[in-house]
Amino acid sequence: MTDKPVWAILMSKKLAEARHFDPNAPLGERAKVFTLAHNFAIDSVNSVGHALTRIIEKIGGVDPDALPVTALGGPEAIAAFSRNAVDGFVSNPPWSEQILAMGNAVIIANSLTGDPEWMTPFGAGVVITRRQFCVDHRPICVKMGQSLVEAVAFVHEHKPEALAVLRAHFPQIDAGVTERSFATIEKSTSAKPVIVETAISNADRVNIEAGFMKLDEKLGSYGDLFTNEFVQ
Repeated sequence: MTDKPVWAILMSKKLAEARHFDPNAPLGERAKVFTLAHNFAIDSVNSVGHALTRIIEKIGGVDPDALPVTALGGPEAIAAFSRNAVDGFVSNPPWSEQILAMGNAVIIANSLTGDPEWMTPFGAGVVITRRQFCVDHRPICVKMGQSLVEAVAFVHEHKPEALAVLRAHFPQIDAGVTERSFATIEKSTSAKPVIVETAISNADRVNIEAGFMKLDEKLGSYGDLFTNEFVQ
């Protein structure tokens, strides 16, 4: 459903200013803000967000195993950040937009805009089923595939209507935050929900770069793991 990653690394503005943070500097320089951090929140252990955090730490010259991390959900991470219990956290919409709206954080790395640049394309939202299921229940897979095609088309071609649906589902979130979150998700959403092999390969590379899997565990090819038959 999405072919671009949307995770962002956010840090305390105070911490960033102490490091003379420049949002236009190369990633390696921006990532050095990690050298001042004492505690960092991740969404969950061994998640993509956790992996991206470790990758950016390495780029900034910090040993990922040296910085304590705490697994917190979006609302809990914002609360911990607001009371200075953590120096930063990794997140995605709407939590990253919500904390930015509060004005006390800056993005030091944004995967959607190319941090790191090799991470796109990325299979961030995929639909997985047993191979035999679509053999035995082909009409279901055909209908599911067509519904996904129509869904992504609606997001791109009917943005106001799609945003209205999102607002109805999340009425407790500030309207401006919801609008900015939708804009981020729309940018990350494929024009058509097809899989490309590079997107899966890059997902494995994230695990390798983060130290979650070994290079020799990476497959030579991923072609047998997916099909676009039902979204044509």
